[in-house]
Amino acid sequence: LDRAIDYAATKNVVVVASAGNDGDTTDNPVDFPAAYVGGTSGGWSIGLSVGATMPNNQIASFSTHNVNVSVAAPGAGATGCAFGDFSTIPTNVLTTEWDTPPSACNNVLYSTVAHLPAGGRWAYGEGTSFAAPIVSAVAALVRQANPALTPSQVADVIRRSATQTMGAGWNQYTGAGLVNAAAAVALAPTYDTTPPTIALSAVPKAGGIQTDLTATDAVDPGKTAAGGLTIGLEASRDGVTYGAVVLPGATAVHQLIPSTGAIWLRGTVCDANHNCAQSVAGPVTALVPAPAKAHPSLGLRILSHKRAKLKVRVSLGQGAAGKAVVQIESWTGRTWRTFDRVSVSFGKTAIRTEHLTKKGSYKLRARLLAGPSFLPAVSGPVTLRVK
Repeated sequence: LDRAIDYAATKNVVVVASAGNDGDTTDNPVDFPAAYVGGTSGGWSIGLSVGATMPNNQIASFSTHNVNVSVAAPGAGATGCAFGDFSTIPTNVLTTEWDTPPSACNNVLYSTVAHLPAGGRWAYGEGTSFAAPIVSAVAALVRQANPALTPSQVADVIRRSATQTMGAGWNQYTGAGLVNAAAAVALAPTYDTTPPTIALSAVPKAGGIQTDLTATDAVDPGKTAAGGLTIGLEASRDGVTYGAVVLPGATAVHQLIPSTGAIWLRGTVCDANHNCAQSVAGPVTALVPAPAKAHPSLGLRILSHKRAKLKVRVSLGQGAAGKAVVQIESWTGRTWRTFDRVSVSFGKTAIRTEHLTKKGSYKLRARLLAGPSFLPAVSGPVTLRVK
C-alpha cells in the first residue's frame, strides 16, 4: 500500500485519507494509509490524514488521534449520525448501517429525479470517511486555483489555511485545524512554486576540488517568496551513486573537497515550499601536486683545531644554481647563537678558520639561511672540546 501511494504521488496525485474511527477505544490504534500520508506533527507530507469534527467544531469522540493527523473536517452530528454529513450511501440494502434498525442513521432518502439512476440513495452519516471527501474536494479547488502545485504543496496549502478550533498550533486531534476552503483557495494562487537559482563551481586544485555552491531565492510576480533556503552538496565516484559531503544548511558552500581521482559533484538547493534545483559538475580531477624540491644536502665538518684556532669545512649539495648563505651557530646551553656566516656555491665547499674566545665544549651546527632554493636545511651538530 505504501508503494502504491508513493507511485500515486509520483504521478501528481494528492492522496487524502480518513484518520480512523477508533479514537474512543482504549488503544486508539493507528490507521493506515492515513498514518503514512499525513506526515508527523503537522510537518511536510505527501498527503493528508483527516479527523472528524462535530457541528461545534470540536473533535468527534470517535475520531482517531495521533501525530499523523493533518487537518479535520465536518464528520459527525451533535448526537450521532442523524445530523452528521449528508451524503450518498451504498445502494446495497442488505448490509449497510442505514438498513439495520434501530439506527439513528436510517432516515434514508431515495432518488425521485428522473435522470438519476434508479435506487440512488442519500442519508446522514458520520465518521472520518465522511470528513475526508470534504478535504478531497478542497484539494481539487486548490489545484484548480494553482495547477503548478505538487501533491505535497497542495497538502501544505490546506494545512496553512486551516482554522484551528482547539487551542493554538497543531494538535493530534484536529491537526492544523478545521479545513477552510475559502482561505485555501485564496492562498493557492500566491503560493511560490518557482525553484531557487543555483550556481555550482568546481575548480581542480592540488589535493582536491575547490567547490563554490551558492543559491538565490526566486519567485514569480504575484507570488509570496518561500524563503528558507537550504543548500547541500554531494559527491560521487561514478556519477550515479552520490553521498553527502556537506549536509543541507542555510549557508553557501566554499571549501576544498579532498579527492585523489575523478569525482562528480551535485549541489541541491530547496526553499521552504520544497521547490528544489540541482546542478552537477564533473567528472573533475584534482591536480597532481608538484613534487617538493629536495633540501640541498648541507655538511659541517671540523678539519682541525689548535689551541684557540678552529678550521671548519661547510659543504652544500647541488640544489640549484648560484650561492646560498650558511650560518654556523653555537649552542649556549639554552639557545643557538650565530657563530659565523659563510657564502657557499651549490655543489661546492667553503673552509673557514675561526678563533675561539674561551675554553670549553663547543657544539656547532650549520643552517641554510637563504639562496636560490629558499629552502631550510640543517646539519650537525658536531661537538668540539677545547682544553
